[in-house]
Amino acid sequence: MAVAIGCALRAAVAYFLKVLIDNSPADIDLRRLRLFHLMVITSGGLGGFAIETMGELQEEDTDPPLSPEEPIPGPPSALTCKPSKKLSPEAAFLFVRDSFFR
Repeated sequence: MAVAIGCALRAAVAYFLKVLIDNSPADIDLRRLRLFHLMVITSGGLGGFAIETMGELQEEDTDPPLSPEEPIPGPPSALTCKPSKKLSPEAAFLFVRDSFFR
């Protein structure tokens, strides 16, 4: 359904561009103009297809949403590791540098 809506909206844009180009002094080959309109309409269909695909992927997602208190899964980084003692600025820099560049 989203593909049809995307194509319809882009067809309206393509018609607007056709009227704009027809009323301009430029001479454009009819075959190139038709291919341009086809490209505009097809891009709308592809956009609608992408939107529909993302909607289906979100519906099928079974992972529970993360709450703000839960840590992000994965290896620990300098953002999640907290030093056990107060560090000087130089030691904190070294801690962060060593955490990122192991």
